Amino acid sequence: MNIRRRAANTVTMLALGLSAALAAIASTESPVPPAVRDIVVQQSHLRAMVVAGRGPFKDLNASDRDALVKAQTRVLEMLDGHGSIDELRVDEKIELFNHLESVKAAVNKATDNRQVCERTKVIGSNRYRLLCMNVGDYREHKRQAQNALTSNAP
Repeated sequence: MNIRRRAANTVTMLALGLSAALAAIASTESPVPPAVRDIVVQQSHLRAMVVAGRGPFKDLNASDRDALVKAQTRVLEMLDGHGSIDELRVDEKIELFNHLESVKAAVNKATDNRQVCERTKVIGSNRYRLLCMNVGDYREHKRQAQNALTSNAP
């Protein structure tokens, strides 16, 4: 198996594990998220490949490479000193998921298919809900909301 496919498979497995963890936040299930140590080892390995410009990252331009290194740095900072993902706050788990999705998208070279999540407050309630969609859909949703605001303006 080539290095690109192996990296993509590993990143996908980590993202799926975090997806399951985030789904558990909204429900009563408690799946086992990936171990912090596994994420740190994988991100360190991928980061070395990014910096060296090897494997799936060899064709990245400088700005994409810098953004990817920043996302990986943030992941490593967030996980530093934690033994489990469960030790993170809900908003930190969401941020971690989003950064890992960025890495996965860079590996798969499909940034518009990258999924992002945000915690939004339910109108008329003190409850929050987890809203996840891919970047392309998010961009379209944002554009439609902006159009609705401008078309209804007096």
